[in-house]
Amino acid sequence: GEIKAVHSIKAFFTFCLTEFDRPDADEKSVLMALKSSPDFSFLAPTAYPSTEYGKDFSTEIKSRTFIDYQLEHAIRCDICKARVPNSQISFDHALDKKYDGIGNPENIRMVHHYCNSAKDQLVPYLAKRWGKATP
Repeated sequence: GEIKAVHSIKAFFTFCLTEFDRPDADEKSVLMALKSSPDFSFLAPTAYPSTEYGKDFSTEIKSRTFIDYQLEHAIRCDICKARVPNSQISFDHALDKKYDGIGNPENIRMVHHYCNSAKDQLVPYLAKRWGKATP
């Protein structure tokens, strides 16, 4: 299930990037290409937000507000800096136990469970990429 979803998401982003790479591309042309693609025709892009509002909040306004809030306040992995879904949080020693790190509140950080399990290989790579020293 998860791997199939990854392939679908990758195909979607590849398609969008290819479409945006065209010289005459704009948001509307990419949306039209998505709509006419047999692989993505099931997507139903919403219309541009209305500027006319009733007394009640529309589903679109509630959804947009919720998503914006969640993205702004999401926990970020202390290793890779990407957002961490609440169900995927793992707790890690900032100073690893092998470097005499202890289990006190100042030494805990929230990370992806897979970043935590791969940090010995991942941290040196990211540190080199970001120009930071590692212990």
